[in-house]
Order: sequence, then structure tokens, then C-alpha cells
Amino acid sequence: MKISSIPRTWQHLRRYRQILGVLLKYGFDDVVNIVRKDLLLRFGSKLFPRVKGGLDSGMSRGERMRLAAEELGPTFVKMGQILSLRPDIIPPDIASELQKLQDRVTPIPFKKIEEVIRSELKKEPNEVFTELIEEPLAAASIAQVHRATLHNGKSVVLKVQRPGIITTIKVDLEILRDLAQIIYKHTEGILNQNPVSIVEEFDRSIHRELDFLQEGHNIQRFGRMFADDPTVFIPTFYPEVSSPRLLVMDYVEGIKSSRLDEIARVGLDRVIIAKRGARLILRQIFEFGFFHADPHPGNILVIEDNVIAPLDYGMVGYLDEPVIDELGEVLTGIVHKDLRRVLRSFEQLGISHGAGDRESLEADLGDFINRYHEVPLQQLQI
Repeated sequence: MKISSIPRTWQHLRRYRQILGVLLKYGFDDVVNIVRKDLLLRFGSKLFPRVKGGLDSGMSRGERMRLAAEELGPTFVKMGQILSLRPDIIPPDIASELQKLQDRVTPIPFKKIEEVIRSELKKEPNEVFTELIEEPLAAASIAQVHRATLHNGKSVVLKVQRPGIITTIKVDLEILRDLAQIIYKHTEGILNQNPVSIVEEFDRSIHRELDFLQEGHNIQRFGRMFADDPTVFIPTFYPEVSSPRLLVMDYVEGIKSSRLDEIARVGLDRVIIAKRGARLILRQIFEFGFFHADPHPGNILVIEDNVIAPLDYGMVGYLDEPVIDELGEVLTGIVHKDLRRVLRSFEQLGISHGAGDRESLEADLGDFINRYHEVPLQQLQI
């Protein structure tokens, strides 16, 4: 038998065992049991690792999902981060927990980073940069970030793709797709969402995020969108020294939007920042139909004069006119405390709920609107 005729999953047996082992370790026996029969027929019992007990059963399902994703690495961390933005797919409590996912890893040696930079530039780094700082600003699973200075004196950051990350993600996606197909086969008509569709959507998203040139084009588009807005700072992207694995953009020094004490200490105004942040979001949705899809506090800096500086443009989203119109209806319904209007727009947007859940959804919406409708902006958390 030729190796090419062997299912790819055979070639990924070690990673399969690792994934199943982590699922069992964190108490996801129900998921493993769904796929067990199919995988036993294909691989035999050696696929299933022996795991001595799971974690403390007092942990919530969301906490266990977060810890499992962090242990399994970049593919699963990224998938968890994307799912955390999809309350139409997962419950709010799990989404909230997945928003805490930490995408931090041990930095790789600068020598390897320098090799990637040299390969992508097709020249020596010192021909482009007068200074390249070895100590990373950040080290995540997909990329490592370093400061540098261009020959024209501009202070920039280099986002350098980690060696081997594309292969790692490709293997994980093949396994995820296989597991999703098995789960769908055994749960068709039970789950609200097709797990295969979720994996396919994630596949498209992660591959866009792995293309740093595309991220650079996103930066340029945001720059054009907010060129007339002095309250928003969009860094400059340098395409002439960038590539699919190397992104060069302006260095931005600011304060993370979650550091409220530091924002107050340096004399910035939280109320102004909150208003500008809301306006930034609303313009993206209703004016441009193109939005930053990963706006967590680490990706939003505040700089002098209460200016907002978004970072990390790898994940973006698009909205067509009908969706924008319905989102406008949702916002109008909230402003006027019109729950029926909001629910009607939810249905038009495909945000489904079971017949028995309509009353609880309406109650939750009413509670949300009444809680925040009359609260002064000064008392809201930004």
C-alpha cells in the first residue's frame, strides 16, 4: 500500500492521542464517547491513552474548555477565541470563560526569528533596519513581535510568524474536521449547530489570520476608513518590507484599555474614551460594514489626548446591507425599550432560540435594557 493511500489521520496518530488524552484529562468523556466507536474501528484501542483521573469536578465546563484549549496549543486557543465571540453557538457563561484564553508561549530563540526575517526579506536584516531588538515585545502561538528601527528613523514592530506553525495548524484542522464529522453523524438533529460547518468557518478564519500581507491590507483599509477621525490612530503598514510571514507596522506606545487605574493616573478621561470607543464600533458596523473582529482589551490601546489605537488586524468581519439594517433595528429597539422589535430582528438575523426559551430570552433582554438604560456613562465600565 502506498503511503499516499493511507488516511491522513494515520499519519497524525500521535497528535490524535494527545487531543483525546487532554479531553479525557479535563473531563470531556461525553465527547470522547461519541467518537470512540468510530475511532476504535479505524485505529484500534491503542489510540486511546490511559488517563489517571480528571481534574476537580468542581470546575465549570467553560473553565475546563479553556484549560484544555490552552494545553492543546495555538489551533485550539484560536478556535476558542473565535467561539467566545459567537454567543449564537455557545452559551454565554462558556463564551465569557473562553474570552480569558491566554495565547502566551515561551519565546523562541532570536536566531530562529532572525532566520525567518532574513528569508522573508531576501536580504540581511541590517539592510532594512538600523536596530532590531532581540528581546520580544510579545510571544504568542502564531507569531512573535520585536521592535525595530527603519533606516528612515521610523520606530516599527515586526510580527514574525513562528516556524512550523502552518504545518501544526494544518494537522490539527484535519483532525478537528474528522472529529466534527463523526460527532455530526451521531448527533444530527440534536445539536443547534453543525460542528462540521463550525470547523470549516474556523479553517477560513485562521488561514486569513496566517496571511500577514492580508492583515497589512486590513490595516490600510482601516487607515482609509478613519483618515478623517483624529480620535482614532491607525498605524502605518509597510508593504515593501512585509510578506505573508512578516508584518512591519508602526510601533504604538499606549495603555491597554483595561488598565483603568493607569488611564486615570496619567490624566486621560475614561468618559471621553468610552464615547469614542462606542463611536469607533458603531462606525465600523453601520458606516463601513467592515469591523475589527478581535477587540479584546489587549488589542485596544489608549494614547495621548484620549486617542484610541486598535492593534492586531488579523481577524476582521464583513456585514452586508440587510444585516446592517437589522442591527440598526436591534439598536433602535434597545434605545426605545422595544423588546418585540429586538426579538424580531434577532429572528431575521438567524439568532435562534427554542420555543420554550423565548420567554427567558425576553426576560434577559428586559433585564439588560433596564439595568443599563438609565445608568450615567460615568458609572459604566469601559
